[in-house]
Amino acid sequence: MTDLNGQDGTSEHFKIKKDMLARVLNSIKDRDLTLKVSKLSEEGEKSYRFVDYMVRKVRTGKLTAEDKAAIVELDFKMNGVPIAEVLEPSASQRSVEGMILSYAKRRAIATLEEAVKIEQNALEVIVHAKAKIKAAQEEAEAIEKEMRERIAQAKKKAAEAEAFAEDTMREIVAGIKEINLERMKSVKGEYTYLDTEELAARLKYDARTVREHFTKSMVEGVHYTRGPGGRKILWIWETIESDMLNRVFATMSESN
Repeated sequence: MTDLNGQDGTSEHFKIKKDMLARVLNSIKDRDLTLKVSKLSEEGEKSYRFVDYMVRKVRTGKLTAEDKAAIVELDFKMNGVPIAEVLEPSASQRSVEGMILSYAKRRAIATLEEAVKIEQNALEVIVHAKAKIKAAQEEAEAIEKEMRERIAQAKKKAAEAEAFAEDTMREIVAGIKEINLERMKSVKGEYTYLDTEELAARLKYDARTVREHFTKSMVEGVHYTRGPGGRKILWIWETIESDMLNRVFATMSESN
């Protein structure tokens, strides 16, 4: 006689269903017969209904110890629960939907635990990263402080060097003035005063070069003077020629 689930309870029929279940389990990863996996094939659906029927037989106390042992021997899970536990009378009181819900809860708990671990790892990474950032900031601040100190020292040395150069230049100019004044006192002839064009012609320079650059390397009162009104420059040829021959201008340029 066949029941509503298509199971006739005969030994031959049980063996056929058991063999089909074994084939399905061999094709399933982790041998976990879930409702989702069972829907992938006709034999999967039949196997799932067969196991569900065995669970209901346990619930009514009609599953023989021999049949139960044969099913447990296949060593698989149903919706994540070992079949030995599923076929226990206390466990079998739950419906298939209840087992699925229980399986879902266990998966949810496992997922939550995994999420907690991920969060803990993330927090550790964040703490480690913050420590590295702090160390990098402190190092950057130390480098910045050191650079500021070095820049301050360099500026101080540059100012000292500039002051020394200015003092040296003043001494050189003063010395040149003194030498030329003594020379001018000893010379009894007249000085030759040249305008810019005349000096450029003698030195083979462009008049514009003489006008714009010579006043920067020569000393007023020694190498040139200004005519009445203070605008026209008159060059003193004797002192310019003498200082050119004695490399005075070259010394002044090196000092600058």
